[in-house]
Amino acid sequence: MTTAPRSTQRVLAKLRGHLLRSGSRVRDAGWQDLEEALADIDVTRAAIELGQPEGWARAQILLGNEGPIRLLSVQCGWEGEFLNIVNAAEPAIAAQ
Repeated sequence: MTTAPRSTQRVLAKLRGHLLRSGSRVRDAGWQDLEEALADIDVTRAAIELGQPEGWARAQILLGNEGPIRLLSVQCGWEGEFLNIVNAAEPAIAAQ
């Protein structure tokens, strides 16, 4: 695994933890429930690990400025941490 996938994997893992703490509020970001939100993150991580382009495409949506995780971060009060996490990994994500 190259540096870019590892970096993105770490970002998604950190944000997965935030989703866990957000609980049922994930519905506000478009998921049916917490289980679906976590599965979305896990499937994206697996696709990136396997080198599948759809993993990168989904990561860009999930981590985008208007994506569901950003929306959730604003609603739950951890937007600053979201931005710090994503900004640190942005070069690796953009390179894909």
